[in-house]
Amino acid sequence: VLIVEGKKLHLNKDYLSTHSPVFSDLFFGEFSEKGKEEFELEGVVYEEFLDILNVIHPDLTAIRADSVAHILKLADQFQIKDQFLTRSAHANCSSLVLLRWR
Repeated sequence: VLIVEGKKLHLNKDYLSTHSPVFSDLFFGEFSEKGKEEFELEGVVYEEFLDILNVIHPDLTAIRADSVAHILKLADQFQIKDQFLTRSAHANCSSLVLLRWR
């Protein structure tokens, strides 16, 4: 369970870890608390975090053009791979690909 702005998100740790070494370290790293079930993410906006989840989870909502900037910020923060972001970009948000390479 991740807690963002006091809201709980029940997410698959293994799935998140395959897309982000930050999550891998958080959940399974040497300094992770064994058996801990809830992890609070500080300094992250809930709605923006939902947008980055939409990028890494293919069955969720398409990326909106107005969310590109914070998706890129969170992708950097959580070290989500560039090639995954470009594969996930939808036709209605091709600016994600263009902005990534600026």
